[in-house]
Amino acid sequence: MSMHNLFPIEEGKFNFMCHKGLSCFTKCCFNLNLILTPYDVLRIKKRLNIDSNTFIDNYADIDMEEYPPFPVLKLRMDENKKCPFLTKEGCSLYDDRPTACRLYPLARASTSTGKEVKERFFLIKEEHCLGLNEDRQWEIKEWIKHEGVEEYDKFNLPWFEIVTSHNELLSDVKDNLFKNMKAFFMASYNLESFKKYILNDKFFKIYNVPERYRDISEDTDVLSLSLEWIGFVLYGKKGNIINPMDTSQGY
Repeated sequence: MSMHNLFPIEEGKFNFMCHKGLSCFTKCCFNLNLILTPYDVLRIKKRLNIDSNTFIDNYADIDMEEYPPFPVLKLRMDENKKCPFLTKEGCSLYDDRPTACRLYPLARASTSTGKEVKERFFLIKEEHCLGLNEDRQWEIKEWIKHEGVEEYDKFNLPWFEIVTSHNELLSDVKDNLFKNMKAFFMASYNLESFKKYILNDKFFKIYNVPERYRDISEDTDVLSLSLEWIGFVLYGKKGNIINPMDTSQGY
C-alpha cells in the first residue's frame, strides 16, 4: 500500500462491499506490508493451535521501527507473494483475521498524546478494488463495529499508545536499549515466555501485582498484564494492575 493510495474520508462516510461475485476478490491479499499487533498474533496462533515461537518461525518477519527501535512483526507472504492463509474460497481464518484486514478499505494512523490515542482514518483506493464501487455506504464507526475491530482494540489501543508515544524512554531504558527492546518483543509477541517470566517469584518481589496473577491462565489476561508492564518499564507509566515495589532489582 502506497501513501498515494490514501485519501481523506469525506463526511466520515464511504462506499464498500466485498464478495465473491467481484472479479477482484482476494486481490487485496497479495504483496501485503501488514504489521501484526500482539492481539492479532494471539488470535491466529490460538486458531492454528500453535505456540508463539512456531507462529513467528513460520508466518512472520521481524521489522524494526526507526526510534525507538521497536521490533514489530509483519505477516510473511508465501512464495507467490500472497497471504499464507489465503485459499480459493477466501481467508482460511476469517473469524480471526488481523486488525488491518478487518479495517480494509480503511487505513488507520494512531498517535499517542501521552493521555490518549488519537486516530485518523483514510480510505485506501487501489486500482484493483471494485468493492469501492458498490452501493453499500458505511460510516466509520459502523464499519469498525461491523468488522469486529472494537474487540481487537481493547488490546490494540494500549499497544499503539506504547509504540507511538511521544514521551521519552526512561534513562535506564536508553542505557540498555537492546535488552529492553528484547523485553518489549517478548511481552508483545511471545506470551508463553512472558508467562514464565511473571511466574518467577522475583517478578512479585519487584511489582505489586494482585495475587490472582500467580495462577494466570487466559492469554488475554496475560496480554493485559504484559502491555501494562511494557508501559511501566519503558515509560514509567502507572497502570491498574502493576505497582512497583522495588524497581532497583531490575527485571
